[in-house]
Amino acid sequence: MKPVIILLVMSVIFILADCANNPFKDSGIDNPPIPTSSSIFPLAVGNHWTYWYTKYDSAGIKIPLSNRILTRKIPGAYEFTSEGDLIPYKERYSTHTNSSNYVYKLEWEDLDRGLLVMHVGDGDLSSRGLYIVGEYSNDTTTLYPTRVLWLAFPASKGAVWTVSLPANDSSVRVIQMELVDHNALFYAPVGNRYSASPVYFRDSCYLYKEAIENFTTYYYYHPKVGCLGYLHYKDSALVTTYIMTDFENEYYYSGFY
Repeated sequence: MKPVIILLVMSVIFILADCANNPFKDSGIDNPPIPTSSSIFPLAVGNHWTYWYTKYDSAGIKIPLSNRILTRKIPGAYEFTSEGDLIPYKERYSTHTNSSNYVYKLEWEDLDRGLLVMHVGDGDLSSRGLYIVGEYSNDTTTLYPTRVLWLAFPASKGAVWTVSLPANDSSVRVIQMELVDHNALFYAPVGNRYSASPVYFRDSCYLYKEAIENFTTYYYYHPKVGCLGYLHYKDSALVTTYIMTDFENEYYYSGFY
C-alpha cells in the first residue's frame, strides 16, 4: 500500500512542478507569447525632431556662428517580403514598433539619404533593440549582409557591444557602445511658450556611450521621444552638443511638454 501512496505523491509533485514551469503547456486554449519590448526610438513615418546645435572651440568657449537648428525625420518606410526584399510601405502614419518586418528611413536635414533602421522587440532579451540594416540614397536602398545592433533596449546597465558598419571601400568601421545608465536625467530647453518653466526634464533615460578612436559621444534616449540630445567629445574636450527642442509625433500625442 505504501509504495502506491508514494507513487501517487511523486506523480502529483511532478505534475505541479510541470504546471509551475509552463501553466499553459498543451492546453490548446490560451498560449500567451513572450512579452515584446517597445522601441527606444519612436518609429513612425512623419515623425520629426528639431535640435539646437552648439560648437565649442579648443578652450571650451561657444562659437556663436556655429549655433544653428538641425532637423531629423523619418520620411518613409519599407516592408520585408517573404523573400527578404524591401517594398515601399504606403500607410503614412502607422507604427510597428514591436515588429522586425518593417524598416524605416532615418535622415538629417532633408538630404534624402541616411540609415535604414528596424526595431527587434521579441526573442532573446539580449538581442532586442534598434538595428541598422542598411543605407539609402534617394530611392536606392543598400542592405548590409547582416543587421547590426545599434541601441540595445531593454538592456542592463554596463552592457557593452560592438557596432561594425560596412564602409564603401569594403572596410569595416568599428564603434564601441556601452549602456552607461538606464535611469539618467536629462534637461532640455522648452520650445513651448505656454510652459511655466524655461527648461524641461525627463527621467528614466537611457544613456549610451559611443567610442571610436579619440572621439566619445554620450546619447540620451527616451522611448517616448527618441534622442533628447547628445554631447560629443574629442580627447576628453567637449566639441559639440545637440539638444532637442521639439518633437512632432505624427501618430499620437507624445506629451513631451
